[in-house]
Amino acid sequence: MNDFSPSEASLPTWADADFSRQLPTIAAIGEQQNVEFKERLPAQVRDLAKEIAAFATSNAGTILLGITDSGEIVGLSDCQTQDGRAQLIQRLEGLCANIIRPTTTPSFRFGVIENHVVLALQVPKGDAPLYYVGNVPYLRQLTAARPAEPFEVIDLVLAWHRARNPESSESPTAAFVSRVAILVNDVLVHACELTDRQVNPWLDECRSTLAFLAQTSRDLAANPPEDCSDLSPSLEALSAALDRVAHQRLTLNSGWSEMEAAASAATEQAQEIRKRWVDTTRIDPESIAGVRDVVRTTQRKLTGLASRLEEMDDQNRLDEARSEAANYGLFLLKAATFGVGLGAPPRLAELLKIGRQLREIETRQIYMDGGQSVRKIMEDIRDASERLTKWLVDLE
Repeated sequence: MNDFSPSEASLPTWADADFSRQLPTIAAIGEQQNVEFKERLPAQVRDLAKEIAAFATSNAGTILLGITDSGEIVGLSDCQTQDGRAQLIQRLEGLCANIIRPTTTPSFRFGVIENHVVLALQVPKGDAPLYYVGNVPYLRQLTAARPAEPFEVIDLVLAWHRARNPESSESPTAAFVSRVAILVNDVLVHACELTDRQVNPWLDECRSTLAFLAQTSRDLAANPPEDCSDLSPSLEALSAALDRVAHQRLTLNSGWSEMEAAASAATEQAQEIRKRWVDTTRIDPESIAGVRDVVRTTQRKLTGLASRLEEMDDQNRLDEARSEAANYGLFLLKAATFGVGLGAPPRLAELLKIGRQLREIETRQIYMDGGQSVRKIMEDIRDASERLTKWLVDLE
C-alpha cells in the first residue's frame, strides 16, 4: 500500500525535509565532481558500484536516484512504499558489501517533491587509497567515473602511504613538484591529441579531460610551498590556456583554429614548467621501475587483446576491442612522454608512434566495404602488439 498520497500537504515522516527542499536547486545545478544523477537503479548494478567506488577513491559525493542526466526529477516509483524503500536499501547495502573492494558504507536519505521520491546515496571519501569493482580501480573525473590509470594508481598509493607514514614522507616541496610533474605530463599527452581526436565523442572527452587538468593547475597554483611560489603564475597561465581549449565555442566555420592555438599555448607552457621545475635526473629508481612495469604490463595485455580479436569480432564486440586498444595506447603515450628510464629519443619516438596508432584506431570509421575496414583495424592492433613486443626486447 502507498504510504503517502498526492493530496498530503506535509512530507511523509520518512522523508528528509532539508533534502526535499534542496532538490529543485540540486537538480537545476546539474551533475558535478561531487554529484551524480541516476534515473533509476541501473539494470547492471556494477554500473552503480563503479560510481560509488569512484567517489570513495576521489572525494565524498552524492548519487541521486530518481533524477535524469538532464536534471528532470522523475522519482522512483518503487519507493512509495515502505517495503519498496527497504528492498532498495538492502540491495544497495549488499552492493557495497559484496561488489566494491574494500567495502564502503554510504548513508541514505529520501526526499520527496511533487510526490516524486528521490534517494540520496551519500558516499564518504574512503580510508583506502583506491576502491575496486571487478579488480579495476575507479576514480571520479568531473561528472563521470573512470578506471584509474597506472600512473594514477601509483600516485594515489604513494600519497596514501606518505599520509600514514609522516616520518618517511617527502618534503612539501618534493611532493608539490611531483604533482606538477604528473600534471604537465598529462597536459603534454592530451593537448597534443586534440587534432587526432577532433570528432565526437572523442573530442568532448578530450576537452573534458583538459578542463579537469585546468582545475588541477589552478588548485596547485593557489597553494604552493613557499619555495615554489614563483611557479604559481606559470600554473595560472597553463590553466587559462587549458580552459580556452575546453570551453572554446565551436561553430561550423569558426572556433577550431582558436582552440588549436590554445592547445599549442598550453603545450608550450607545460614544456616550460617541466624544463624549469621538474628535475628528471632526481627521479627515484622505484618510479623508473614503475614506468617500465607499466609498459611491460601493457604489452602483455595488448598481446592478449590481439589474440582475442577474431572472437570479439564474431561476438560484435569490435568497439570494445578498439576502446581497449586506445586505453593501452594512452598508457604508452604517458610512459613515453614521461620518458625517463625508457631509452634514447629514437626509442621514445617509436613508443609514441605505437601509442598514437592504438589511439587512432578507436576513432576510425567502419564502412560497408565487405569487412575491409574491420580487417584493417584488427591488422593494425596486431601490428602494434608486435612492434611493442619487439621494442621491449631492447629495454635494459
